[in-house]
Amino acid sequence: MGFRLDSLPVFRLSPEGTLPERVMTGSTPTPWTGALAAGLLLVGLLVQLPQLGAPLLEGAAGKQAHTAMIARNLSSGLAVFSRPIVDDMGNPGYFIKEIPLVPQIAAWVSEATDLPIDTAGRLLGLVAWLVASLVFFIGLARTVAIEKALLCLFWAIFAPLAFAYAPAFQNDTTAIAFSLITWVILLAWRKKPRFSTALIAGLFTSLSLLLKPHIVFWLAPAAAVLVFGGANRPPWRRWVPLAIAGIAGGLLASTWYFHAASIHRAFPTPGATVAQGWVEPALLFTSYFWVELGRQIAVMVFTPIGVGLALVGLLRSNRRHLTEWSLIAWGAGVLVQDLVFATRFIDDLSHGTEYYQLALIPVAGLLISDGILQLRDRAGRFGSLVVGLALLALGTSAPLLAREARTPPTHYKTVLEDCARVRGLTNKSDPFLVFADRSGTILYYCERRGTTFTLGTAKAQARPGAPPAAGRSDIDRAVRTARFVYFPFPDQVDDPKFLANFEESWQELDMGPSAARLFRKGGSR
Repeated sequence: MGFRLDSLPVFRLSPEGTLPERVMTGSTPTPWTGALAAGLLLVGLLVQLPQLGAPLLEGAAGKQAHTAMIARNLSSGLAVFSRPIVDDMGNPGYFIKEIPLVPQIAAWVSEATDLPIDTAGRLLGLVAWLVASLVFFIGLARTVAIEKALLCLFWAIFAPLAFAYAPAFQNDTTAIAFSLITWVILLAWRKKPRFSTALIAGLFTSLSLLLKPHIVFWLAPAAAVLVFGGANRPPWRRWVPLAIAGIAGGLLASTWYFHAASIHRAFPTPGATVAQGWVEPALLFTSYFWVELGRQIAVMVFTPIGVGLALVGLLRSNRRHLTEWSLIAWGAGVLVQDLVFATRFIDDLSHGTEYYQLALIPVAGLLISDGILQLRDRAGRFGSLVVGLALLALGTSAPLLAREARTPPTHYKTVLEDCARVRGLTNKSDPFLVFADRSGTILYYCERRGTTFTLGTAKAQARPGAPPAAGRSDIDRAVRTARFVYFPFPDQVDDPKFLANFEESWQELDMGPSAARLFRKGGSR
């Protein structure tokens, strides 16, 4: 006799071939359940281990570089927690957005373990995502079929977007982990609306907002469904303390953002506030936005196979549990976020800022699992084979679809070697000016501080919502204060006359076999 998936308790059907009612309203985890969940998490960790030592050049490399800069400056004592500093915005370089909890922890881990800061940050992001996946599983397992919760856990770990961005050095995975913890606490409150549970929910709401204010888009709708949805709603005297705790948590988080605003009024920093080029309704009337949004959701969140399974899942006949409706509301909130911050989708250097869709993965897992279980129920004795084939197809396609996001641009293959030459030709205190497509990343690996200008394409600059091209006066001002000007990819310069200005009046230093160009403003080193 061969092994059959439906021999496991969590995948066993009732004699009629349908899920028993007890299971559909949540079931008690078994040793098999724990073993399968632990196995999925372990595989999720192991498949990402090779990525932990990679340089921060893939995906949203600029965002990763900023997080790493803050961590390095905190570790070196150049910055303090209340005033994080990046290296690519001149002096003093304050860049105060989300609270720098992730870079601070990465700095501590690096100091305690001697791991490079890049590796410590990637490890922190990966662990946060695995914790988020586990919390999501625990929340579902209390109210839906345990096999459905396991399928959702599988997708939370192996969706292409998760595969690409779980080991990224940025706040997003930690913020989603905290928001999912808040969601689970709200599930517990709905079951037993205690005052202490409301206080804990308010605390985790505050922590989530501090890590990423965007979480309000998905956490607020999910919370509204859990508080006001379904039958047997708690009386108002029960949910008022929860509302007060949530508002208090939001006010507590807002103190950090008021602090950030006060610093940036004194030291203006482009891109440090939502008001600076984030919201552009005109983008909603362009085909580019909708094509890119569709790509991110259909390819990176669901995969084409997952889209088909989700459509099959719509055929389910049983009613959804309130937990599921809260997740659907969560997903709707993520889509509203996409519409509000449509300008993020024209950021070609960050793959359309596709990591904004990470919060949509739990919802995708819910819908995909519906489809898998529908096919299983209709396949009769071949149900376990159907589940296995579906998981095989999803699991093998995800890394392929994530490959582009995980692969650095081809012209970045010499970045580390070129930056080593730059460090040998310059001093750490020398002010730099860098022209490149991800210039902050260049400064991070060159371990220098200065000002940067991104070389965008004319196509991107013509789109609604695109940031204005740097003015000549801005560039001239930066040139006057720079000691060195660096072109890591001189072929990206559209105007040959621009480079000629430096060739005529600056001294070019020998970068060896590299195509990069490094110019010094007169005098000796």
